[in-house]
Amino acid sequence: MRMTAPAKHVASCALALTTGVALILGASSLPAIASPNASQPSLLPQTIRPTTPDIPSADDIAQAKQNESATSSEVGKIESIISSAAQNLQSATATTMRANDSYSNALVTLDDYQNKAAATQAKADQAAAASEKARSQVGQLAGEIYKNGGINTSLPNLLTSTKSADVLYQAATLMAITENRNRKLDNAQTTAATASSLKDAAEQSRKAADDAAKAAADAKNAAASAYNAQNAILTQNQEQRTVLVGQLATLRNTTSTLEDQRISGLEAQQRQAQLDAIAAASKNKPVPQGPSGGNGGNTGPGGNPPPPVVVPPPVVPPVNPPPVVPPVNPPPVTPPPLTPPVTPPPSGVNTSGMVNFMMSKVGGSYVWGGTGPGYDCSGLIWAALRSVGVNIARTGTAQFWNAPTRVPISQMQYGDILAFNDDGAGNFSHVGVYIGNGQIVNALNPQQGIMVNRLVDLRGLVLYGYAARY
Repeated sequence: MRMTAPAKHVASCALALTTGVALILGASSLPAIASPNASQPSLLPQTIRPTTPDIPSADDIAQAKQNESATSSEVGKIESIISSAAQNLQSATATTMRANDSYSNALVTLDDYQNKAAATQAKADQAAAASEKARSQVGQLAGEIYKNGGINTSLPNLLTSTKSADVLYQAATLMAITENRNRKLDNAQTTAATASSLKDAAEQSRKAADDAAKAAADAKNAAASAYNAQNAILTQNQEQRTVLVGQLATLRNTTSTLEDQRISGLEAQQRQAQLDAIAAASKNKPVPQGPSGGNGGNTGPGGNPPPPVVVPPPVVPPVNPPPVVPPVNPPPVTPPPLTPPVTPPPSGVNTSGMVNFMMSKVGGSYVWGGTGPGYDCSGLIWAALRSVGVNIARTGTAQFWNAPTRVPISQMQYGDILAFNDDGAGNFSHVGVYIGNGQIVNALNPQQGIMVNRLVDLRGLVLYGYAARY
Protein backbone atom coordinates (compact mmCIF):
# COMPACT_ATOMS: atom_id res chain seq x y z
CA MET A 1 0.00 0.00 0.00
CA ARG A 2 1.27 3.49 -0.82
CA MET A 3 0.15 6.84 0.43
CA THR A 4 0.40 10.26 -1.20
CA ALA A 5 2.45 13.01 0.44
CA PRO A 6 0.52 16.21 1.10
CA ALA A 7 1.32 19.27 -0.94
CA LYS A 8 1.46 22.51 0.95
CA HIS A 9 0.54 25.49 -1.26
CA VAL A 10 2.45 28.63 -0.47
CA ALA A 11 0.79 31.98 -1.21
CA SER A 12 3.63 34.24 -0.13
CA CYS A 13 6.18 35.53 -2.62
CA ALA A 14 8.84 35.79 0.07
CA LEU A 15 11.17 32.81 -0.02
CA ALA A 16 13.97 32.79 2.53
CA LEU A 17 16.50 30.37 1.08
CA THR A 18 19.91 29.81 2.58
CA THR A 19 22.50 27.15 2.05
CA GLY A 20 21.28 25.40 5.14
CA VAL A 21 17.74 24.76 3.92
CA ALA A 22 17.10 21.09 3.18
CA LEU A 23 15.95 21.21 -0.43
CA ILE A 24 15.04 18.23 -2.49
CA LEU A 25 18.24 19.07 -4.34
CA GLY A 26 20.20 19.42 -1.14
CA ALA A 27 21.52 22.62 0.42
CA SER A 28 21.80 25.15 -2.38
CA SER A 29 21.41 28.63 -3.69
CA LEU A 30 18.58 29.71 -5.91
CA PRO A 31 19.64 30.95 -9.33
CA ALA A 32 19.66 34.43 -10.58
CA ILE A 33 17.18 36.89 -11.91
CA ALA A 34 18.77 39.11 -14.58
CA SER A 35 17.50 41.90 -17.30
CA PRO A 36 10.57 42.18 -20.16
CA ASN A 37 10.86 42.64 -23.52
CA ALA A 38 7.55 42.85 -25.33
CA SER A 39 8.96 40.63 -28.06
CA GLN A 40 9.72 37.80 -25.69
CA PRO A 41 7.20 34.96 -25.49
CA SER A 42 4.85 35.03 -22.56
CA LEU A 43 5.67 32.69 -19.72
CA LEU A 44 2.89 30.45 -18.56
CA PRO A 45 3.27 29.65 -14.87
CA GLN A 46 0.69 26.90 -15.19
CA THR A 47 3.28 24.85 -17.07
CA ILE A 48 5.10 24.23 -13.80
CA ARG A 49 3.07 22.52 -11.13
CA PRO A 50 3.91 20.53 -8.02
CA THR A 51 4.07 16.81 -8.53
CA THR A 52 3.24 14.34 -5.79
CA PRO A 53 4.89 10.98 -6.48
CA ASP A 54 3.84 8.01 -4.37
CA ILE A 55 5.96 7.82 -1.27
CA PRO A 56 6.49 4.38 0.27
CA SER A 57 4.45 3.75 3.39
CA ALA A 58 5.82 2.46 6.66
CA ASP A 59 4.53 -0.99 5.71
CA ASP A 60 6.38 -0.81 2.37
CA ILE A 61 9.62 -0.01 4.17
CA ALA A 62 9.11 -2.79 6.73
CA GLN A 63 8.42 -5.33 3.98
CA ALA A 64 11.41 -4.15 1.95
CA LYS A 65 13.71 -4.85 4.89
CA GLN A 66 12.77 -8.53 4.82
CA ASN A 67 15.52 -9.32 2.33
CA GLU A 68 18.47 -7.70 0.64
CA SER A 69 16.96 -7.69 -2.85
CA ALA A 70 13.76 -5.95 -1.72
CA THR A 71 15.82 -3.44 0.25
CA SER A 72 17.96 -2.60 -2.78
CA SER A 73 14.87 -2.25 -4.97
CA GLU A 74 13.14 0.08 -2.52
CA VAL A 75 16.27 2.22 -2.14
CA GLY A 76 16.38 2.59 -5.92
CA LYS A 77 12.73 3.62 -6.05
CA ILE A 78 13.19 6.26 -3.38
CA GLU A 79 16.30 7.70 -5.03
CA SER A 80 14.40 7.82 -8.33
CA ILE A 81 11.61 9.82 -6.65
CA ILE A 82 14.19 12.23 -5.25
CA SER A 83 15.84 12.63 -8.66
CA SER A 84 12.50 13.21 -10.42
CA ALA A 85 11.48 15.82 -7.88
CA ALA A 86 14.88 17.51 -8.25
CA GLN A 87 14.48 17.76 -12.01
CA ASN A 88 10.97 19.18 -11.61
CA LEU A 89 12.23 21.85 -9.23
CA GLN A 90 15.13 22.69 -11.52
CA SER A 91 12.73 23.17 -14.42
CA ALA A 92 10.48 25.36 -12.30
CA THR A 93 13.46 27.40 -11.15
CA ALA A 94 14.64 27.96 -14.73
CA THR A 95 11.13 29.11 -15.71
CA THR A 96 11.05 31.51 -12.78
CA MET A 97 14.44 32.89 -13.77
CA ARG A 98 13.27 33.58 -17.31
CA ALA A 99 10.17 35.34 -15.98
CA ASN A 100 12.22 37.41 -13.56
CA ASP A 101 14.71 38.28 -16.27
CA SER A 102 11.87 39.40 -18.52
CA TYR A 103 10.56 41.65 -15.77
CA SER A 104 13.95 43.18 -15.11
CA ASN A 105 14.48 43.81 -18.83
CA ALA A 106 11.00 45.34 -19.06
CA LEU A 107 11.95 47.84 -16.36
CA VAL A 108 15.08 48.77 -18.32
CA THR A 109 12.98 49.21 -21.46
CA LEU A 110 10.41 51.28 -19.58
CA ASP A 111 13.08 53.59 -18.21
CA ASP A 112 14.51 54.05 -21.71
CA TYR A 113 11.12 54.93 -23.22
CA GLN A 114 10.27 57.29 -20.39
CA ASN A 115 13.55 59.14 -20.89
CA LYS A 116 12.95 59.37 -24.63
CA ALA A 117 9.41 60.61 -24.05
CA ALA A 118 10.64 63.32 -21.68
CA ALA A 119 13.36 64.45 -24.12
CA THR A 120 10.94 64.52 -27.07
CA GLN A 121 8.39 66.49 -25.06
CA ALA A 122 11.05 69.06 -24.13
CA LYS A 123 11.92 69.52 -27.82
CA ALA A 124 8.23 69.80 -28.68
CA ASP A 125 7.78 72.50 -26.04
CA GLN A 126 10.74 74.46 -27.43
CA ALA A 127 9.38 74.17 -30.97
CA ALA A 128 5.94 75.31 -29.83
CA ALA A 129 7.49 78.40 -28.20
CA ALA A 130 9.48 79.20 -31.37
CA SER A 131 6.38 78.75 -33.49
CA GLU A 132 4.41 81.09 -31.25
CA LYS A 133 7.14 83.73 -31.51
CA ALA A 134 7.18 83.41 -35.31
CA ARG A 135 3.39 83.74 -35.45
CA SER A 136 3.65 86.91 -33.35
CA GLN A 137 6.18 88.41 -35.76
CA VAL A 138 3.97 87.59 -38.73
CA GLY A 139 1.06 89.20 -36.91
CA GLN A 140 3.04 92.39 -36.43
CA LEU A 141 4.01 92.34 -40.10
CA ALA A 142 0.41 91.89 -41.14
CA GLY A 143 -0.66 94.80 -38.98
CA GLU A 144 2.04 97.01 -40.49
CA ILE A 145 0.98 96.08 -44.02
CA TYR A 146 -2.65 96.79 -43.20
CA LYS A 147 -1.92 100.23 -41.69
CA ASN A 148 0.44 101.40 -44.41
CA GLY A 149 -1.13 99.86 -47.47
CA GLY A 150 1.72 97.41 -47.83
CA ILE A 151 4.45 100.09 -47.84
CA ASN A 152 6.89 100.71 -45.03
CA THR A 153 6.58 104.23 -43.54
CA SER A 154 10.18 105.06 -44.45
CA LEU A 155 9.75 104.29 -48.14
CA PRO A 156 8.14 107.57 -49.34
CA ASN A 157 11.22 109.58 -48.30
CA LEU A 158 13.50 107.08 -50.00
CA LEU A 159 11.51 107.14 -53.25
CA THR A 160 11.58 111.00 -53.63
CA SER A 161 15.35 111.26 -53.95
CA THR A 162 16.84 112.00 -57.43
CA LYS A 163 20.47 111.15 -56.67
CA SER A 164 21.77 107.97 -58.26
CA ALA A 165 23.40 106.87 -55.03
CA ASP A 166 20.12 107.29 -53.25
CA VAL A 167 18.34 105.30 -55.95
CA LEU A 168 20.72 102.38 -55.45
CA TYR A 169 20.28 102.66 -51.72
CA GLN A 170 16.52 102.76 -52.17
CA ALA A 171 16.57 99.62 -54.32
CA ALA A 172 18.73 97.79 -51.80
CA THR A 173 16.47 98.87 -48.96
CA LEU A 174 13.37 97.66 -50.79
CA MET A 175 15.02 94.31 -51.40
CA ALA A 176 16.03 94.01 -47.74
CA ILE A 177 12.52 94.84 -46.55
CA THR A 178 11.02 92.30 -48.91
CA GLU A 179 13.53 89.61 -47.88
CA ASN A 180 12.87 90.32 -44.21
CA ARG A 181 9.15 89.88 -44.74
CA ASN A 182 9.74 86.66 -46.68
CA ARG A 183 12.05 85.32 -43.96
CA LYS A 184 9.44 85.98 -41.30
CA LEU A 185 6.78 84.21 -43.34
CA ASP A 186 9.08 81.25 -44.12
CA ASN A 187 10.19 81.04 -40.51
CA ALA A 188 6.60 80.97 -39.34
CA GLN A 189 5.78 78.14 -41.71
CA THR A 190 8.88 76.15 -40.80
CA THR A 191 8.49 76.50 -37.03
CA ALA A 192 4.81 75.60 -37.28
CA ALA A 193 5.63 72.43 -39.22
CA THR A 194 8.44 71.54 -36.79
CA ALA A 195 6.21 72.10 -33.77
CA SER A 196 3.49 69.93 -35.27
CA SER A 197 5.94 67.14 -36.10
CA LEU A 198 7.51 67.16 -32.64
CA LYS A 199 4.10 67.23 -31.01
CA ASP A 200 3.22 64.04 -32.90
CA ALA A 201 6.57 62.51 -31.96
CA ALA A 202 6.02 63.38 -28.30
CA GLU A 203 2.61 61.73 -28.41
CA GLN A 204 4.10 58.60 -29.96
CA SER A 205 6.83 58.54 -27.31
CA ARG A 206 4.26 58.82 -24.54
CA LYS A 207 2.29 55.95 -26.06
CA ALA A 208 5.45 53.83 -26.33
CA ALA A 209 6.22 54.58 -22.68
CA ASP A 210 2.66 53.61 -21.71
CA ASP A 211 2.97 50.37 -23.66
CA ALA A 212 6.30 49.66 -21.96
CA ALA A 213 4.70 50.30 -18.56
CA LYS A 214 1.95 47.79 -19.36
CA ALA A 215 4.53 45.25 -20.57
CA ALA A 216 6.45 45.72 -17.33
CA ALA A 217 3.30 45.22 -15.26
CA ASP A 218 2.42 42.06 -17.21
CA ALA A 219 5.97 40.76 -16.79
CA LYS A 220 5.83 41.44 -13.07
CA ASN A 221 2.61 39.44 -12.77
CA ALA A 222 4.12 36.57 -14.79
CA ALA A 223 7.21 36.59 -12.57
CA ALA A 224 5.10 36.51 -9.41
CA SER A 225 2.97 33.64 -10.73
CA ALA A 226 6.01 31.62 -11.79
CA TYR A 227 7.62 32.28 -8.44
CA ASN A 228 4.55 31.14 -6.54
CA ALA A 229 4.45 27.94 -8.58
CA GLN A 230 8.13 27.32 -7.90
CA ASN A 231 7.59 28.05 -4.22
CA ALA A 232 4.82 25.45 -4.04
CA ILE A 233 7.08 22.84 -5.66
CA LEU A 234 9.92 23.75 -3.32
CA THR A 235 7.72 23.41 -0.24
CA GLN A 236 6.43 20.05 -1.38
CA ASN A 237 9.94 18.84 -2.16
CA GLN A 238 11.18 19.86 1.25
CA GLU A 239 8.45 17.81 2.89
CA GLN A 240 9.09 14.84 0.62
CA ARG A 241 12.82 14.95 1.15
CA THR A 242 12.46 14.75 4.91
CA VAL A 243 10.29 11.64 4.60
CA LEU A 244 12.31 9.98 1.85
CA VAL A 245 15.70 10.55 3.45
CA GLY A 246 14.36 9.12 6.69
CA GLN A 247 13.19 6.03 4.82
CA LEU A 248 16.60 5.64 3.20
CA ALA A 249 18.20 5.81 6.62
CA THR A 250 15.90 3.04 7.83
CA LEU A 251 16.59 0.84 4.81
CA ARG A 252 20.37 1.38 4.91
CA ASN A 253 20.70 1.34 8.71
CA THR A 254 22.28 4.80 8.83
CA THR A 255 20.97 8.19 9.91
CA SER A 256 18.94 10.85 8.15
CA THR A 257 21.88 13.25 8.35
CA LEU A 258 24.26 10.79 6.70
CA GLU A 259 21.74 9.89 3.99
CA ASP A 260 21.11 13.54 3.24
CA GLN A 261 24.86 14.08 2.88
CA ARG A 262 25.18 11.01 0.67
CA ILE A 263 22.40 12.09 -1.69
CA SER A 264 23.69 15.68 -1.76
CA GLY A 265 27.15 14.39 -2.63
CA LEU A 266 25.82 12.30 -5.50
CA GLU A 267 23.88 15.26 -6.83
CA ALA A 268 26.98 17.47 -6.63
CA GLN A 269 28.96 14.88 -8.59
CA GLN A 270 26.27 14.88 -11.28
CA ARG A 271 26.32 18.68 -11.53
CA GLN A 272 30.11 18.61 -11.80
CA ALA A 273 29.80 16.10 -14.62
CA GLN A 274 27.41 18.45 -16.39
CA LEU A 275 29.89 21.33 -16.13
CA ASP A 276 32.69 19.12 -17.41
CA ALA A 277 30.54 18.01 -20.37
CA ILE A 278 29.70 21.60 -21.29
CA ALA A 279 33.36 22.61 -21.09
CA ALA A 280 34.42 19.65 -23.23
CA ALA A 281 31.72 20.35 -25.84
CA SER A 282 32.83 23.97 -26.37
CA LYS A 283 36.57 23.37 -26.15
CA ASN A 284 37.16 22.37 -29.75
CA LYS A 285 34.36 24.28 -31.46
CA PRO A 286 34.64 27.70 -33.13
CA VAL A 287 33.76 30.54 -30.78
CA PRO A 288 30.37 32.00 -31.79
CA GLN A 289 30.63 35.57 -33.04
CA GLY A 290 27.09 36.73 -32.43
CA PRO A 291 25.18 39.06 -34.75
CA SER A 292 27.02 41.63 -36.85
CA GLY A 293 30.44 40.44 -35.79
CA GLY A 294 29.58 40.36 -32.11
CA ASN A 295 27.63 43.56 -31.70
CA GLY A 296 24.45 42.42 -30.03
CA GLY A 297 23.02 45.84 -29.29
CA ASN A 298 20.69 46.35 -26.36
CA THR A 299 17.93 44.09 -27.50
CA GLY A 300 19.81 40.82 -27.73
CA PRO A 301 21.40 39.15 -30.72
CA GLY A 302 19.50 38.32 -33.82
CA GLY A 303 21.82 35.52 -34.95
CA ASN A 304 21.80 31.96 -33.82
CA PRO A 305 25.15 30.96 -32.29
CA PRO A 306 25.39 27.28 -31.49
CA PRO A 307 23.89 26.50 -28.11
CA PRO A 308 25.93 24.68 -25.50
CA VAL A 309 25.46 21.00 -24.89
CA VAL A 310 22.87 20.85 -22.16
CA VAL A 311 23.16 17.65 -20.18
CA PRO A 312 19.88 16.92 -18.39
CA PRO A 313 20.18 16.05 -14.72
CA PRO A 314 20.58 12.28 -14.64
CA VAL A 315 18.45 10.09 -12.46
CA VAL A 316 20.28 9.10 -9.30
CA PRO A 317 21.16 5.46 -9.97
CA PRO A 318 20.15 2.84 -7.45
CA VAL A 319 22.94 2.09 -5.04
CA ASN A 320 23.35 -1.51 -4.03
CA PRO A 321 23.39 -1.42 -0.26
CA PRO A 322 25.50 -3.75 1.81
CA PRO A 323 23.80 -6.61 3.60
CA VAL A 324 21.58 -5.49 6.43
CA VAL A 325 23.84 -5.19 9.43
CA PRO A 326 23.70 -3.32 12.73
CA PRO A 327 23.78 0.51 12.34
CA VAL A 328 27.02 1.90 11.05
CA ASN A 329 28.27 5.40 10.37
CA PRO A 330 29.63 5.48 6.80
CA PRO A 331 31.50 8.65 5.83
CA PRO A 332 29.49 11.07 3.66
CA VAL A 333 30.26 11.34 -0.02
CA THR A 334 32.13 14.60 -0.50
CA PRO A 335 31.67 16.18 -3.94
CA PRO A 336 34.96 16.77 -5.73
CA PRO A 337 35.83 20.46 -6.08
CA LEU A 338 35.46 22.09 -9.48
CA THR A 339 38.80 22.02 -11.23
CA PRO A 340 39.11 25.47 -12.74
CA PRO A 341 41.56 26.46 -15.46
CA VAL A 342 44.75 28.15 -14.42
CA THR A 343 43.66 31.48 -13.03
CA PRO A 344 46.16 34.25 -13.78
CA PRO A 345 46.44 37.24 -11.49
CA PRO A 346 44.45 40.34 -12.47
CA SER A 347 45.83 41.50 -15.79
CA GLY A 348 44.94 45.16 -15.60
CA VAL A 349 43.27 47.99 -13.78
CA ASN A 350 39.97 47.45 -15.56
CA THR A 351 39.64 43.80 -14.63
CA SER A 352 40.76 44.09 -11.03
CA GLY A 353 38.82 47.31 -10.54
CA MET A 354 35.67 45.76 -11.97
CA VAL A 355 35.91 42.69 -9.72
CA ASN A 356 36.77 44.79 -6.67
CA PHE A 357 33.70 46.92 -7.29
CA MET A 358 31.48 43.85 -7.48
CA MET A 359 33.04 42.23 -4.42
CA SER A 360 32.44 45.42 -2.46
CA LYS A 361 28.71 45.00 -3.13
CA VAL A 362 28.51 41.41 -1.84
CA GLY A 363 25.74 41.23 0.76
CA GLY A 364 23.85 44.06 -0.93
CA SER A 365 20.33 43.97 -2.31
CA TYR A 366 19.10 42.61 -5.60
CA VAL A 367 16.75 45.08 -7.30
CA TRP A 368 14.93 44.38 -10.55
CA GLY A 369 16.34 46.69 -13.22
CA GLY A 370 18.71 48.19 -10.64
CA THR A 371 22.02 49.93 -11.38
CA GLY A 372 22.71 51.11 -7.83
CA PRO A 373 22.57 51.08 -4.92
CA GLY A 374 20.60 47.85 -5.55
CA TYR A 375 21.43 45.86 -8.67
CA ASP A 376 20.19 43.11 -10.93
CA CYS A 377 22.77 40.78 -12.47
CA SER A 378 23.54 42.83 -15.58
CA GLY A 379 23.14 46.13 -13.72
CA LEU A 380 25.93 45.12 -11.35
CA ILE A 381 28.30 44.34 -14.24
CA TRP A 382 27.27 47.55 -16.00
CA ALA A 383 28.06 49.64 -12.91
CA ALA A 384 31.30 47.77 -12.22
CA LEU A 385 32.73 48.40 -15.68
CA ARG A 386 31.56 52.02 -15.72
CA SER A 387 33.38 52.51 -12.41
CA VAL A 388 36.65 51.83 -14.27
CA GLY A 389 35.74 53.90 -17.31
CA VAL A 390 34.35 51.18 -19.60
CA ASN A 391 30.97 51.85 -21.19
CA ILE A 392 28.98 48.74 -22.02
CA ALA A 393 25.41 47.78 -22.88
CA ARG A 394 22.88 47.67 -20.06
CA THR A 395 21.47 44.16 -20.46
CA GLY A 396 23.28 40.87 -19.96
CA THR A 397 22.80 39.39 -23.42
CA ALA A 398 24.20 42.52 -25.09
CA GLN A 399 27.05 42.69 -22.56
CA PHE A 400 28.07 39.18 -23.53
CA TRP A 401 27.87 39.58 -27.31
CA ASN A 402 29.42 43.07 -27.38
CA ALA A 403 32.59 41.87 -25.64
CA PRO A 404 35.66 42.13 -27.91
CA THR A 405 36.79 38.60 -26.95
CA ARG A 406 34.97 35.35 -26.26
CA VAL A 407 36.66 32.07 -25.31
CA PRO A 408 35.55 28.54 -24.40
CA ILE A 409 34.91 28.23 -20.66
CA SER A 410 37.84 25.83 -20.44
CA GLN A 411 39.94 29.00 -20.97
CA MET A 412 37.95 31.33 -18.71
CA GLN A 413 39.97 33.77 -16.61
CA TYR A 414 39.52 36.08 -13.67
CA GLY A 415 37.13 38.87 -14.68
CA ASP A 416 35.42 37.07 -17.58
CA ILE A 417 31.64 37.35 -17.92
CA LEU A 418 29.78 34.03 -17.77
CA ALA A 419 26.28 33.64 -19.18
CA PHE A 420 23.56 31.15 -18.27
CA ASN A 421 20.40 29.60 -19.72
CA ASP A 422 20.81 30.22 -23.43
CA ASP A 423 17.42 30.04 -25.13
CA GLY A 424 18.93 28.63 -28.32
CA ALA A 425 19.04 32.04 -29.99
CA GLY A 426 21.83 33.56 -27.94
CA ASN A 427 19.67 35.21 -25.28
CA PHE A 428 20.58 34.66 -21.63
CA SER A 429 18.66 34.99 -18.36
CA HIS A 430 21.65 35.49 -16.06
CA VAL A 431 25.22 36.77 -16.10
CA GLY A 432 28.00 36.84 -13.53
CA VAL A 433 31.76 37.43 -13.37
CA TYR A 434 34.28 34.66 -12.83
CA ILE A 435 36.69 35.25 -9.93
CA GLY A 436 38.69 32.00 -10.06
CA ASN A 437 38.54 28.71 -8.17
CA GLY A 438 35.27 27.76 -9.83
CA GLN A 439 33.41 30.75 -8.36
CA ILE A 440 31.47 33.74 -9.65
CA VAL A 441 30.33 36.98 -8.07
CA ASN A 442 26.81 37.92 -9.13
CA ALA A 443 23.53 39.53 -8.19
CA LEU A 444 21.72 36.25 -7.70
CA ASN A 445 18.07 36.93 -6.87
CA PRO A 446 15.85 39.14 -4.68
CA GLN A 447 15.98 36.65 -1.81
CA GLN A 448 19.75 36.25 -1.59
CA GLY A 449 21.02 39.43 -3.18
CA ILE A 450 24.61 39.91 -4.31
CA MET A 451 26.87 37.00 -3.43
CA VAL A 452 29.70 34.68 -4.40
CA ASN A 453 28.68 31.20 -5.61
CA ARG A 454 30.44 28.07 -6.74
CA LEU A 455 29.43 27.16 -10.27
CA VAL A 456 28.70 23.62 -9.16
CA ASP A 457 26.17 24.86 -6.60
CA LEU A 458 24.03 26.89 -9.00
CA ARG A 459 20.78 25.05 -9.76
CA GLY A 460 18.36 26.09 -12.45
CA LEU A 461 21.34 27.65 -14.25
CA VAL A 462 22.85 26.01 -17.33
CA LEU A 463 26.26 27.51 -18.01
CA TYR A 464 26.86 28.68 -21.58
CA GLY A 465 29.96 27.10 -23.10
CA TYR A 466 31.81 30.36 -23.67
CA ALA A 467 33.02 33.31 -21.60
CA ALA A 468 33.12 36.99 -22.63
CA ARG A 469 36.15 39.17 -21.94
CA TYR A 470 36.52 42.96 -21.93
